[in-house]
Amino acid sequence: MFDASLNIGLRSAYVMSALVAPVMVKKKAGLIVQISSFGGVNYLFDVGYGVGKAGLDRLTADMAVEFKPYDVHAVTLYPGGAVTEIAAFPDGETPVFTGRAVAALLNTATKEDLAQMNGKVVQTAELAVNYGFTDLNGELPQGPFSSVDAAKQCRETMSRPLFQYDREAELPDSSVTNNPDMAALFPGA
Repeated sequence: MFDASLNIGLRSAYVMSALVAPVMVKKKAGLIVQISSFGGVNYLFDVGYGVGKAGLDRLTADMAVEFKPYDVHAVTLYPGGAVTEIAAFPDGETPVFTGRAVAALLNTATKEDLAQMNGKVVQTAELAVNYGFTDLNGELPQGPFSSVDAAKQCRETMSRPLFQYDREAELPDSSVTNNPDMAALFPGA
């Protein structure tokens, strides 16, 4: 479980981000969205799941710092309890609801909104309230792990660990790094 969470979940998110980031950096515009879970800040399911989700949250925070000079934003989404082919949380969120959250970030959120969310975890229910979208049934999910009330509770719990990430860090010269692939993302730096 641990290897699957890191090799499939976290590593694939990093690889995809690394593949699209150079185009976004060159255009000086873009949004990278990671889909994570409350399991990143609170025990849920197993150790591997939690470490993988915490890694996604940190991936977003660190990318926000590195891409800030290029107007590329990174956000992590926390969907609530889901209703999929695998999960069946009562009155949970469908994948369409998460898709609508991503669409709201891309099509409705202002540059100021994205700058405020940059490097942070945002919940799908919060975005639904802020941008006025619903799930497939035309309503907000009402399940115990999907509602706006659950999102507020999650936000209170998350406020402590997420503030440890310093998104205002001073970056060293990007050509001086222990990762030569990273220096290639910043041509002319």
